[in-house]
Amino acid sequence: MLTCRCLRGKTVREPQRTLIFTLSHFHSHSLSGACHRISLAICPSASQAMLILSCSSKLRLLEGILRKNLFQTLPVASDDLNIHVNTYAAFYWDLDVYRTLLQDTDAVNWAQNLYILGNQDGILEASREAAAVKKVQFSADSFITYMCHDPNKYPEYRLDPGFTLSSLNSSHVDLLNETWHYGGNEQSHRYLASLVRHFPSACILDVNGLPISWNLMNLFGTMVHGYTLPSHRRKGYLAVVAKALAIQVHAAGYPVYSQVALDNNRTHNFHEKMGYERLPELCHFCFHFVKEENIKDFPWASKQAPR
Repeated sequence: MLTCRCLRGKTVREPQRTLIFTLSHFHSHSLSGACHRISLAICPSASQAMLILSCSSKLRLLEGILRKNLFQTLPVASDDLNIHVNTYAAFYWDLDVYRTLLQDTDAVNWAQNLYILGNQDGILEASREAAAVKKVQFSADSFITYMCHDPNKYPEYRLDPGFTLSSLNSSHVDLLNETWHYGGNEQSHRYLASLVRHFPSACILDVNGLPISWNLMNLFGTMVHGYTLPSHRRKGYLAVVAKALAIQVHAAGYPVYSQVALDNNRTHNFHEKMGYERLPELCHFCFHFVKEENIKDFPWASKQAPR
């Protein structure tokens, strides 16, 4: 069994034999796998302390496993009043180990806002229970996960004359921040700038070299921020950039997947038309806030947790 988590430099005891792949501070992470610290930990039993290793061959093995299974893991992101930046991640397959991490260790700083996402059965109950124990506010929303197994089979669309396929750069961040539903502030601008700087992207440039449609990969490997300017819609441009980005991600050995809100029918139709596989289990976003008033700073977390 593989579980992955952020150790924050501490020795932690686990309830069962576990391999742990730690990746800290993903805001500096790039597609090549670079980050502030990568280490492997083996915990033989609950009675023995965890052994931190740095064997390059074992790290490469675990990185390959993690790449292929990103959509099945339980990422945890946290920061002081700003979930957009200074993210650290804990990737899990085992819900019991995840529950132990939340309630019985100090690996999670409950003085910070944080969110957890995953498609395992029981994540809502475990997160709601942890929030009650730690006396923090709790909110949740659910999404559908779509997988693409071979982006080369996507439908083909033609670009208008003078338009070119390219990648996003720092000069485009202002436009991304203005058009993103949850953007328009300094925190979201820094977050988007980090994604553009460190992760793959695809865009279509008009005759003046300005982006009119784009798609990005985020720090958890998800295809996100697909957008086309209103004046250029209904021409298949989002399908063009989605395919271009998916081919990059697939060629690098990562799964191609995205998560769509339950009520976003237009995006559901887009993924089904493109040939994505709709996974049966829901992906739950669980938000934990230090104070109730913090929820208003993250409008996508304003819904009540489903029961």
